[in-house]
Amino acid sequence: MIGSKFIGNKAGMSSIDKEQVARIIAENTSANFEGYEKKRASRIDEQIKRNRQRRDSLTEQQIKQTREELDRIIEDMEKWRRLDKIKVHIDMDAFYAAVECRDNIHLRDVPMAVGSLSMLSTSNYAARKFGVRSAMPGFIAKKLCPQLLIVPCNFSKYKRDSSVFRAVFQRYDSEVSMGSLDEAYLDLTNFISQRKAPVICRRVRFMGPCVCRLPLVTNPSEIGPEAEKTPTTCSKCGNERIGVVDSIEFGQDVDSVVRQLRFEVEQATGLTCSAGIASNSMLAKICSDLNKPNGQFRLENSREAIVSFMHTLPVRKVPGIGAVTESLLKGLDVVTCGDLLEKRSIVHLLLTKRCSEWLLRVALGISGHEIADDGEMEQNDKNDEDNPKSTSIERTFTPTNNSDDLLSIVRSLCARLIQSLPSSEIVGGRAVTLKIKFANFDVVTRCKSVNFVVTTVGQLLPIIEAMLRKEFKERRNMAIRLLGVRLSQLVFADANLAEESKKSVQLSLAGFMSRHPLVNKKRRDEPPEVVELSSSDEMDMKEEEDDETIDCGEEEVKPMPFLEEKESKNGQRKNESPNDGCDGPRAETSERSRSNGQPGMERDSTHGDIIVIEDDEEEGEDGIVNTDEYFDFVDDDDEVIDCTKSGGEKRAKNGRKGGGQKRKRRREESERKRDGNRKTNNLFKYFHTIR
Repeated sequence: MIGSKFIGNKAGMSSIDKEQVARIIAENTSANFEGYEKKRASRIDEQIKRNRQRRDSLTEQQIKQTREELDRIIEDMEKWRRLDKIKVHIDMDAFYAAVECRDNIHLRDVPMAVGSLSMLSTSNYAARKFGVRSAMPGFIAKKLCPQLLIVPCNFSKYKRDSSVFRAVFQRYDSEVSMGSLDEAYLDLTNFISQRKAPVICRRVRFMGPCVCRLPLVTNPSEIGPEAEKTPTTCSKCGNERIGVVDSIEFGQDVDSVVRQLRFEVEQATGLTCSAGIASNSMLAKICSDLNKPNGQFRLENSREAIVSFMHTLPVRKVPGIGAVTESLLKGLDVVTCGDLLEKRSIVHLLLTKRCSEWLLRVALGISGHEIADDGEMEQNDKNDEDNPKSTSIERTFTPTNNSDDLLSIVRSLCARLIQSLPSSEIVGGRAVTLKIKFANFDVVTRCKSVNFVVTTVGQLLPIIEAMLRKEFKERRNMAIRLLGVRLSQLVFADANLAEESKKSVQLSLAGFMSRHPLVNKKRRDEPPEVVELSSSDEMDMKEEEDDETIDCGEEEVKPMPFLEEKESKNGQRKNESPNDGCDGPRAETSERSRSNGQPGMERDSTHGDIIVIEDDEEEGEDGIVNTDEYFDFVDDDDEVIDCTKSGGEKRAKNGRKGGGQKRKRRREESERKRDGNRKTNNLFKYFHTIR
């Protein structure tokens, strides 16, 4: 079972007793989750069994022909390999925990974590030695480490520090891509090419009885005679603090430049970070985890070095390969990337073409964003690497079937997702997905495609409400523990078309090509129509599963009857609150996931919401709980409800019956203005204003 097997992939967890940790976790696992894990493991085991049967039935001729075909594909892939780029991935060390330890000296030398008894966002390295990690319930962490101190999240602090070191990154790469609050992807190719001489930087450290300020002087004997020492009295602890000011020189080579970058981050924030340096972002991300904490690793920009490095790398270390994919590959005796290359014929014959070719690129150490031609590469980087496939936000909370709480959470999620779009230069999306996880850990995912770009809460909320209404009606007595909202088929802002975009939304090429075949152009005065999206369009990267497939049917989009706002005697809406409708159960939080080719999370400063910028690759963490719920909007094991294309054939014909219908709509619009509660034949009537 994946869930009962604890794998310490996080930095600082290599020396733990995994068997003991797994035993304690199993003893404290709820019956609901245990049942879910058994069903999940059973599905995976069945898939592994089928794959092995298919493998055993393959003929030598099939394998040989496939290998020859893949060899030709490898030749083409090698043409894409870029060895002239210097990509760097920066990952802050235990970011949330490090911020709290910096600000509270009593936390620095003890096991501590950030989060709550319900869920931990991260832990420091002292706690990781006990098996405590992110995405672990706090009460289980207490079983593993009774002396563990749990500190509540303070997202305003984390965002403030993130903005500080982002400014540092921008001095090296003005187009730095932030994977999340605590990680970044940089291209230092131009910066290093323009570096003509070593650089001397001013360095400030602290020593003395006061240890409140960071960074501290770790070795007083290294302080030179030219250093300036300034004693002061700390206003926090009242002890003497000595500021030591000297200088440090950084060379022109790649390693020195990255050390300087990390030095500037520590000087600006008092926090350390780790770095990976390679020819592409995927390899750089892998490398950043090798010398944690406060270290860096550079992979030489040569094909031989890259292939040798990948040969022994466990497949689970690759961003995008989670616990489920790891198990399926292990069932085919594929454990390392070298095994992937050696057994490429079998993998290709058993998995989907798209998945197997991605795995082949991984084994070769080639990023999907690399391409040989300079002009094409720049366009590819702009459209593919920087632009995520989807953006989502989800929230885990105490299981509830209270309609007011669920409405409050849905409102909050929709509002915060829309608010997060400008920071990623996203205009909106043409496909909307709702994720629901019930108290028994069953997961369903509902999706709809629309023929307009969803850019506002007023457009997003009624679609989400309608999908939630239908699912809640079918499982009325079952409590919900997680809700998530996702936008996909994204449309991005184009600086070159800024003037034109004021008049009309500009579609990116990817957005245009991904338009659903059932989306029809509407006349300007017609209401937008909602059509169903095939789950195969949304989940085409998914591996074969035995998930239940349910047709979404032909139901008009309506507000959820059990969630409709109630009028009190004085006319005030019952669900309104001064907190933007966000008075539902407080969310549990988890560690951010990865981005820039992998999902990335940014937590809300007050509610612990998780905003995920995603592409379609799988990302997950194993052990403890179903941590895939925190990293993948759609997990390999989710019950994906297929909104088939046929579902759109009976869509409403509103607005297609000539002038009579138009006059009727104008009449209804006029009446609606006189009576704000009157229901008109318009999709946006279902929007409840978030106050």
